[in-house]
Amino acid sequence: MKNYFNKLSFLNVGDVIWAKRYKNEREKAKIAIGHQEGPFVVIKKTFFSVYVLPCTSNIKNIKAINNFYQLDDKKYHLNKTSYVRLNIWEKMTKNRLIKILTKLDDEDLNLLLKKCYCFGENKQNKIIRNLKYQITSGDLIKYHNQLYYLFKIKDGFYYCHLIHQKTSKNAIKINDTYYTMDFYVAKKIKIKEKITIFDSCEIKDRIKINNLIEEYKNIRNDKTIKRGCLVKDNDNYCYIYGEYQNNFLAYQISLIKENNNQIKVTINKGFYYTDFKEKTIPKSETLKILRMAKEEEIDEIKKLKTNFKTTLKKENKIIFHKKIKPKTIIIDDTETRYLVLKRYNNMIKCVKWDNLDEIIQLELKSHVPYEIIETISDYAYFNIMTKLKNLVKN
Repeated sequence: MKNYFNKLSFLNVGDVIWAKRYKNEREKAKIAIGHQEGPFVVIKKTFFSVYVLPCTSNIKNIKAINNFYQLDDKKYHLNKTSYVRLNIWEKMTKNRLIKILTKLDDEDLNLLLKKCYCFGENKQNKIIRNLKYQITSGDLIKYHNQLYYLFKIKDGFYYCHLIHQKTSKNAIKINDTYYTMDFYVAKKIKIKEKITIFDSCEIKDRIKINNLIEEYKNIRNDKTIKRGCLVKDNDNYCYIYGEYQNNFLAYQISLIKENNNQIKVTINKGFYYTDFKEKTIPKSETLKILRMAKEEEIDEIKKLKTNFKTTLKKENKIIFHKKIKPKTIIIDDTETRYLVLKRYNNMIKCVKWDNLDEIIQLELKSHVPYEIIETISDYAYFNIMTKLKNLVKN
């Protein structure tokens, strides 16, 4: 055993070696001539064993591309582009080793080790857990059951952007998987916190994403909140669609689909979900601008909202009518808002929300859908009724 170790002691993790692909004559007979030898990468070295990963140049019929790591043939002076197979681990023996070809540089080796950790076979878990790699920018990590893209490490913190796996090809592609990313929402995670790595970007993807992050940082100089802005209000995400007096008018936005009523909207290439629940935000509040929708996206969101509301009104017009009562603000199909003061069966006494000095009566008809926007507080209702006391008479 001591002799065995000494024979392979000169091999190191990251060495690219040329070796026999077979262990005995029976295996050799099953391999076509010309393919009986090939490159391997040393991935793990213990006192007694050296583990290697085989390489192949043929991945035409491979579906799970994450099970491979590409080696640059020019960089490593190989005859052709080779792909390291991450899910096949072998013990190298002295009688199989032919020669050492080259050695992976630190960046490729670190990335390969992380790929092995993420995509290696379950039977190799014991070996994988002991792989020594370094977390770097470009890693995809999991923290408190959320997925993040790590773009910077500085002063004892990981700086990350929240990401979500998607199937849409309009999202960012990382190693054959699509993601959406919140470029404007950066999270700081202490390095000492427990995180799990679940993937790592290849160098070309890392450069592309880091360029996108810089592009989004400088996407516009105008920081004025206006129609089309995606903002963060405390822990809530909102899309600003208009203004009224001293308030912003907004739709509540979700980063993930929370219910079947929500539909997908695009805001500056980012995908979000909403059921167009309205929210009024005082302009005095401190809001953080996350994204600014393009003009065509603003128009598309407006169309989606109209279609969504029309469908919802038709499906729920009877329910809306039943819930219409004093203190509710309703909106009709002309976008006119009313504050309901009193109700008598199918008749309501109300005032236009933008003109509180004129009391009108409306009849609730089944073919005219009204939508409830919100219910005002008792305090606000009392103040309005006080102002209208000379007009409201039973």
